[in-house]
Amino acid sequence: MRPSGRINYEARDIPQKVRERILTQDILICLVTSGDSSWLLSETTFAMAHNKYIVIICEENIDLKKGILGMDYEHIPFPKNNIEKSFSDIVYALPT
Repeated sequence: MRPSGRINYEARDIPQKVRERILTQDILICLVTSGDSSWLLSETTFAMAHNKYIVIICEENIDLKKGILGMDYEHIPFPKNNIEKSFSDIVYALPT
């Protein structure tokens, strides 16, 4: 990131940048809202293969296809347009 907090835009493909960013973090937090979330399975599986702690924050009433992820990860629901309701749960979901 730039000092201003904005993301650097680079002439590389997005999957490569995402893989590199996942590798440099201890925790992967995924935010799932309505729309296509097919990328979620790829990114969380990659993080899982690298022993990253995974927290999934999912809008209520979204049919999340967890696939290989199963039910082993923190899954925090929130009401549509009201993610603030999940903030305290997110804090408790993080490893100590």
